[in-house]
Amino acid sequence: MHAALLVVGGIPGNPGIPAHFNEPAQPPAGTVLDIAMHHDGRVHRLQELIVDDRTGQRLQGDFVFGGSKIVEWKGEPRYLADDEGSVVGLVTFGDEVIGYSEPRSASIDHARAVFRPNGTLLPAPGTEVVLCFTVCHEGEG
Repeated sequence: MHAALLVVGGIPGNPGIPAHFNEPAQPPAGTVLDIAMHHDGRVHRLQELIVDDRTGQRLQGDFVFGGSKIVEWKGEPRYLADDEGSVVGLVTFGDEVIGYSEPRSASIDHARAVFRPNGTLLPAPGTEVVLCFTVCHEGEG
């Protein structure tokens, strides 16, 4: 995913940073992406598929190409997203290739869960879908 986004003009920044002790979480930086799900002749942006319980509305923020990060493990460089499997993160682990612009702790000890699936738009489990990732140029998104 990282390489594909680079090829189409994405510029990685850095993944978000989870809250730590008294330090608040930091948002990811990088190129804004449009992520859409195509199925059954319909197209829905990822933001439409998730409800923010604080507002009762769909997500208002963006998804950002943070690019995960390289860490050293046993003397060798490792791309953290490959090891952790984080591609698109709605909460902030700090290893996501793509992260939501509002940093949210993955731990309910730090903040209660506020996002839930939009069941009215999601297809049934097992339905084949196509996810499209589009680089947004400045002013888009």
